[in-house]
Amino acid sequence: MSFREYIVYLTVFSVSLFIIGYVFYKNIYVSLLLCPFSIFFIKYQKKNLIKKQKELLKNQFRDMLYVLSASISAGRSVEKAFMSLADDLSIEYKNKDEFIIRESIYIRRRICINESIENILRDFSTRSGLEDIKNFVSVFISCKKTGGNMALAINETSKVISEKIKIINDINISISSRKLEIKILNIMPFVLIIFISLTSKDYFDPLYCTIIGRIASTIALILLGLSNYLSYKIMNIEV
Repeated sequence: MSFREYIVYLTVFSVSLFIIGYVFYKNIYVSLLLCPFSIFFIKYQKKNLIKKQKELLKNQFRDMLYVLSASISAGRSVEKAFMSLADDLSIEYKNKDEFIIRESIYIRRRICINESIENILRDFSTRSGLEDIKNFVSVFISCKKTGGNMALAINETSKVISEKIKIINDINISISSRKLEIKILNIMPFVLIIFISLTSKDYFDPLYCTIIGRIASTIALILLGLSNYLSYKIMNIEV
């Protein structure tokens, strides 16, 4: 997360918590006390961004394997295939800031200073945090040491990754409507409170003016937060 993104998300979450606090308590000071909790939502957002980046990298890594397999099958050595990787991938990816393009350029620079391809790929797998890339690097190093069929190993790895991506996409499509329903259900309590407050101003006075009412509001807010968290966990299916 860049500094600009951090500030934007921090502002959005702080304003959202202030509005939620005001809806439930009708007290500016209590609403302001909720704003620092936006730090916890920043951590949650970071996890989401990392997950999206990993999914994007996995898709791009699959394309990289296709290019590598074709290049090695055409008779290039492994090192030359990796050297030409950035140029081959730039045909498909026009944006030079894509993860896989930057990584390919980095790999080429390290090969040019005579660093072994095994060490380069180990470093790549560690930084990526993806199990698929770690598995590929293990297979790649074994093939290179034993003289195995490198093109076949790369091709099979790309097929496995493609199957996993297809399964993930199928799951996301099948639960997309449920995700939308959950979002609506999580938003509706706030919409209803705002609507009733605007149409019947005295209806929620017992919640805002008595200790028991504030305790009830706090319990309701905690339960809504818990339901939101559980719904996220249920829909977050790992493959």
